[in-house]
Amino acid sequence: LHRCLSHIMKNAKDLCKKRLEKHYKFGMHVFGLLACSSNLKDFDGIILSATVVFKSPCSGPEVQKHLQNLKLLINQ
Repeated sequence: LHRCLSHIMKNAKDLCKKRLEKHYKFGMHVFGLLACSSNLKDFDGIILSATVVFKSPCSGPEVQKHLQNLKLLINQ
């Protein structure tokens, strides 16, 4: 399992550097949250919030809500 996680995080690093240059650290923290999820409910919530934040073409109340959710999880 350790090797698989290290490969996942290496791929996440490459992806974040390529797609999220300005928000690299935030992207890596989100991948870290996913990797550390202990159940599917938490994992699903992180996926939902990340999808809303990273795929929305513009900011709005929904994006802000999910961004705040991710920030709270990162700072726990």
